[in-house]
Amino acid sequence: MDWFLKQARRQTGRGTGTGTGRDWPIVLDERTICGKPIRASSSIALNIAEGAGEFSPKEKARFYRMARRSATECAAILDVCRRLALLGEDAHLASRELLLRIVSMLVSLIKSQGD
Repeated sequence: MDWFLKQARRQTGRGTGTGTGRDWPIVLDERTICGKPIRASSSIALNIAEGAGEFSPKEKARFYRMARRSATECAAILDVCRRLALLGEDAHLASRELLLRIVSMLVSLIKSQGD
């Protein structure tokens, strides 16, 4: 995620550490290529947390499925960034490997809920 923030700062000239808080809406705007991975990766963690807080296995599985969809969205974003030469091959492969592990864990969590 640090890489995406650096790219957003470089592309927009914002996020220079002025502390005004006005920089972040540009960086986190999901319409930009730099904002999408931040939103999607945050969604993974937030949906896992919501699922962990549920008592019903059906509800837990629902949140874990949403987290899995966000993880696959992150993988697609990485592919787009690689295709646009915004991401190096090594970073792309390492990130995809991590996402594959995350998706595998989420699939196990979903199955453990009887779904």
